[in-house]
Amino acid sequence: MQVFILATCLIIPRHSVMDPETISTNTSLEDKTDDFCNNPTRDSLAEGLMSIVKPAIDQLDDRIKATRLSQLELKQKLEGLSEDLKEISLRRTV
Repeated sequence: MQVFILATCLIIPRHSVMDPETISTNTSLEDKTDDFCNNPTRDSLAEGLMSIVKPAIDQLDDRIKATRLSQLELKQKLEGLSEDLKEISLRRTV
């Protein structure tokens, strides 16, 4: 098994490296949980994605229901045909 290591280079402007206002003090996910609940950008993106995906999912769901109904009807007709064929077979042997 080969392992590939991808190295990235981050270019930071020289003046921002030592600027105390740009240095993040958040070091873990727990420090950022307060911002997670009230994030209007995230909420807008989620609503936008749902408005795109929901119609496709609803259409897919409707088509699945229609397919299942068609399969049930086909099963009933095949069972009826099977019964008819059994009757014909019994009449031929008698």
